[in-house]
Order: sequence, then structure tokens, then C-alpha cells
Amino acid sequence: FSIEEDAGIDAYGIGFHSLGITHRVGLTVRFGLLLSETEKWLKEKEKEVNFKTYYSRGVKLFNESNYKDAKEDIVEALKINPENKEAKNILNQIESKEKISQTRIILEHGFEDFESGKESEAKEKVEQVRKIDSEIINKIEEEYLKKAEELNADGKYTESKKLVARVLFINPDNIQAKELYK
Repeated sequence: FSIEEDAGIDAYGIGFHSLGITHRVGLTVRFGLLLSETEKWLKEKEKEVNFKTYYSRGVKLFNESNYKDAKEDIVEALKINPENKEAKNILNQIESKEKISQTRIILEHGFEDFESGKESEAKEKVEQVRKIDSEIINKIEEEYLKKAEELNADGKYTESKKLVARVLFINPDNIQAKELYK
């Protein structure tokens, strides 16, 4: 007769012989975690290490302005830990920087078109940027106007005039730019 249980009793046996009844018990003792618990712990640690690897590399790439690769690593980190607030925040910052970069490229092409006499193509590009994010174009307008004022104060009138013309192309109603242009 034999019994096995999770409690650690491996076997119980009873024997009958001429001297009486003999009882035999087999006992197994484990120290540490059970194998399944160890596996769970190892998997959790592996996830933790992988998350930290992707996240820290993503942050490093973000700080180096390598937004494409940074985004890939942060997305991988979020696959491991989708609720991590810091990773979500970095991803939002990356997407914002990508949007700004994309709009600046489109706007630069628009200015090239404007300066080469292709005004309708240039206006299309400005409208494209407005559709992506109107706040970005307002920030660029302010940035160009500030830089134009600095150039004007330094006596660099040609460069200043070019930036003021860009501001007025973006926003023909900008009073400050009109005054500076005069």
C-alpha cells in the first residue's frame, strides 16, 4: 500500500511479518522554491531585464535625437510592460519630436518652392503642415521672427529679410513682421 502527496510524503508502506507490523515512510524535503516557482521568478526577472534594456537604450537614443530607433526600443519595452508611465511618456515625446521634425522638413520644402517662384506648391505645403499641427507652424513663425530680429540688430539685413519674408508667407497678417520688413 502506497500514498503520494504534495506535502512531501513520497511513500507509506506497511508490512506484516512474524515479529509484528512494520511501518515504512519515505519523505522528500525540498529547500528553496519549487521548480515552477523558480521558472516563474526567472521569467519575471528576464522580463524586467529586457524591459530595462529596451527602455534605457530607447532613452539614450532619444537623448541623441535618434527618434526612429528610440521609438522602436520604447515600443518593445512597452510590449513587455504596457502600463509603464515613464515609457509611455518617452513615447509621447518621441512622437511629438517626430511630428515637429516632419513638419519642419515639409515647411522647408515649401520655403524652397516659395523662393523659387512656385507659390501655389509652397502654399500647399504650408497648409499640409497646418493640418498636421497648427501649433507647430505658429512656433516656427515665432522662432523665425525672433531670429530675424536678432539678425536685423546685428546688421545682417539680407538674412533677416529672408526670414521675415518666410514669416509673412506663413502669416501675411503678422504685424510685427510687417514692421520689421519695412
